[in-house]
Amino acid sequence: MDEAIQSQAVSNKRKVVALFTEALDFDANGTAEVEIEIPDYQGALSVTALAWSATAMGTATSSIIVKDKISIEYYMSSFISVGDSVQNLVNIHFDESLEASEYEITLHTQGGILLSQR
Repeated sequence: MDEAIQSQAVSNKRKVVALFTEALDFDANGTAEVEIEIPDYQGALSVTALAWSATAMGTATSSIIVKDKISIEYYMSSFISVGDSVQNLVNIHFDESLEASEYEITLHTQGGILLSQR
């Protein structure tokens, strides 16, 4: 298969997030805080801090989990044609920290796709 065609056929649906800040000032206790705006992303992020002085240097790495309280995954058929009828899967995940309650989920379509109930 032609390499250009093959590279178009392979897709990676995962988002890559690489963020950084400028150097931070530490307080007397050696603590610094930073706020970073994370784009629409769910998954694990690796956080690395690098500190240095005139006589030493060091790093520390940790992971944090980024997720919405309610997340929706929609799986649609890869190929459909005019007049086709398909069933698709919608997974709705509720974070364990949410209170037990009733939630209303509304689905909207566009581009000639219609919803039906069974």
